[in-house]
Amino acid sequence: MDESKGDDVKEIKEKVDRLEHIIIEGFGKLSDNELLHMQYTLKDLTIGLKEINERISSLEWHTRTPEIVIVEEMSKKEAKQKVIDYMRAHKTSDIAELHKDIRCDIRLLVDIIDELREEGKIKEER
Repeated sequence: MDESKGDDVKEIKEKVDRLEHIIIEGFGKLSDNELLHMQYTLKDLTIGLKEINERISSLEWHTRTPEIVIVEEMSKKEAKQKVIDYMRAHKTSDIAELHKDIRCDIRLLVDIIDELREEGKIKEER
């Protein structure tokens, strides 16, 4: 989590805690206007906290750890046959799935996919 966002969340939580304490401790000493103002402030802080948490969740969801694929050395012919076998078994795939399963060099895989498209053995879905 971004450090400044963590500070924002911490600051809002502290303000909410202070307001709750004031409301509980000084309930009888405050005017109706002061209580109403505090309620609105508390509501605004709560909404702000929710928005910050939603943004943090969104950032966490969009931030993924890159996957590592162990690449095996193989001939183009062998890799091409693996792609054909994979496509027969699975019918559809994306390049990331193919790369994880076939484990050949990614440039070689792209060349093979292009060749298979040109040969009419596979087609791109849209």
